[in-house]
Amino acid sequence: MPASLKLDRISKSFGTTKVLDEVDVEIRAGEFVSIVGASGCGKSTLLRIIAGLETQGAGHVRLDEVVVDAMAPRERNVAVVFQNYALYPHMTAFENIATPLATSRLSLYERLPVLGRLSRRRAKIRAGIAADVAAVAAQLRIEALLDRKPGQLSGGQRQRVALARALVRRPSLFLMDEPLSNLDAQLRVHMREEITELHSRLGATFVYVTHDQVEAMTMSDRIVMMDKGRVAQIGSPSDLYDRPATIAVARFIGSPAMNFLPAAADSSGALFHADRRLPVDTDRAGPVVVGLRPENVAIGPVYEGAALVGRIRRVEHHGHDRLVHLDLQSPLGGMLSARVSATDALSDPAEGCFVAVDFTGPAHVFDGDGLRRTSKVVRLGFGRIDTAAEAAE
Repeated sequence: MPASLKLDRISKSFGTTKVLDEVDVEIRAGEFVSIVGASGCGKSTLLRIIAGLETQGAGHVRLDEVVVDAMAPRERNVAVVFQNYALYPHMTAFENIATPLATSRLSLYERLPVLGRLSRRRAKIRAGIAADVAAVAAQLRIEALLDRKPGQLSGGQRQRVALARALVRRPSLFLMDEPLSNLDAQLRVHMREEITELHSRLGATFVYVTHDQVEAMTMSDRIVMMDKGRVAQIGSPSDLYDRPATIAVARFIGSPAMNFLPAAADSSGALFHADRRLPVDTDRAGPVVVGLRPENVAIGPVYEGAALVGRIRRVEHHGHDRLVHLDLQSPLGGMLSARVSATDALSDPAEGCFVAVDFTGPAHVFDGDGLRRTSKVVRLGFGRIDTAAEAAE
């Protein structure tokens, strides 16, 4: 049965360096949850604490509401798939997959190569292990690889063997620590699909650590975004993309990255970039940062009263669209990127040209502490009016 997981105020320090700072996370049984964040944010340490491979300095780990802090890793019924797969190089794929079953089902005496044969029950247990290995190998379509050693397998094949070794134990919780990072781009896409399908078939609880936001966005029910050892935001992929709670989340989630403009709000909440009025209002006065997704930035011929004017520095051709990089023509300077459809009238803009810049969708406003503020786009796409307010989450 899949397990629920609760992390209650988990903290961890290495010497004077605080790696995790009161992390609170609840994961429902059967969920696929990814933990993302920049290198050094504490996500792999958190995974090792869940597995029992590290001990937290404070807080509790609960599986199905049972505190497991004092339990050894093997007692937690948790399976871990590591970045390097951790396969035994001298064993065949069959032996690698069978090892955790042999360790748990056979006594030390029965595992001995000669004396173990004297055990009356060893043959029956080994037959059961072989049947379980065959079943999981069929599930992952690696039956033809069972006689090969890891050195004879490709990266994707080793990944499947590592998954089979985790799966054969029928754990209540799967933990995966950047399992696709050593694969090439095409194979990563294929393995993302396989892991997602495996989760659907098993209905198990998956906790997946990655620095790759595309993996997290495409595979997860929910995402835990870590920043400097703390949880910055927990939510569905669309929550983090459409309503980032902090500027750190906004910077990390999204490809290409979100644009950021320094701005200031007057007493009425109207926003200004240098002396130019932006088509955005916010809830109170003060310095802010305005975030814009490239797909919500429009460019067109320069016109009088344009909120912003930019000079095209570089154009990236992506086939179905273009990513246009602009140098803003303002005292504050700065750069913006706009995603332009290949079917737009300005679909093939020339480098060095000047264009007007406007908004075609949500603008995200963050205060001086990097926290999301209430905002409202008051004009969309070169003069069209939109009165729908966007509330901060």
